[in-house]
This record gives sequence, structure tokens and C-alpha cells, in this order.
Amino acid sequence: MIKRAALILLGSALVVLGLIGLLIPILPGFLFLALAAICFSALSPRFQRRLDRHPTWRGWRLRWRSSRGLPLLRRLQLGFWLTAEATMKTLRRR
Repeated sequence: MIKRAALILLGSALVVLGLIGLLIPILPGFLFLALAAICFSALSPRFQRRLDRHPTWRGWRLRWRSSRGLPLLRRLQLGFWLTAEATMKTLRRR
């Protein structure tokens, strides 16, 4: 129950930051919206299925799920590099 409330609160805060980031070019709005999507996908099996069908998110989420046996420091490093990869892909499309 506490985990669910924390994810809702964190996801909502990330959505607000993401929307502000879309208006202010200094703040990376896409990054915050991506993190909010991850928070909300942990709450909803339906949303998880939608993300798993998306071609860009599928590989990212599979790599993250396969890292569950890694130590915390390695998971943080993986999260950093996956976020950097997603940001670079977004910038290349522009």
C-alpha cells in the first residue's frame, strides 16, 4: 500500500517536472516523462503491456528487468546509460 502511494506521488511529481521541462528548454522534459512512465507502469499491468509492445521501450525494459540480480551500484550505472541512450535517440530524431 505504501509502495503504491509512493509510486503514484513520485510519478505525478515527475509528470509535473516533465511538463515544465517541455516548456523550459534547460530542463530535460523527456527524461522526467520517461521516468514517470516507468513509475506508472509499475502500478498498472495494462500500462506495462502497452510499454512492452512499443518498439523503443521493449528493449529498454527487457534489459532493465534482466538486471535484477545485479548489485545496486551496477543497476544505477545501467539506469544512467539507458537514460543516456534514450536521450541521444530522441536528440537524433530532431
